[in-house]
Amino acid sequence: NYPAGWRAVHDINCGRSFTAGEVDDLSDALACGLIERGLGKGDRAAFLMQNIPEFILALLAVWKAGGIVV
Repeated sequence: NYPAGWRAVHDINCGRSFTAGEVDDLSDALACGLIERGLGKGDRAAFLMQNIPEFILALLAVWKAGGIVV
């Protein structure tokens, strides 16, 4: 339970932000996609991306899928 309007992730460069609920929902969806594509517990995952809010989503998704970010 967070205060109204609270943002869990905010990008000051482009003004994009995500609430805690959005972060949870989006990372869950991505985790499901990773599992469907074969990522499992203990599997290593790497991604190359800029320092953007989606990095947090990807990191959480790998962890939720049981993977290890390298």
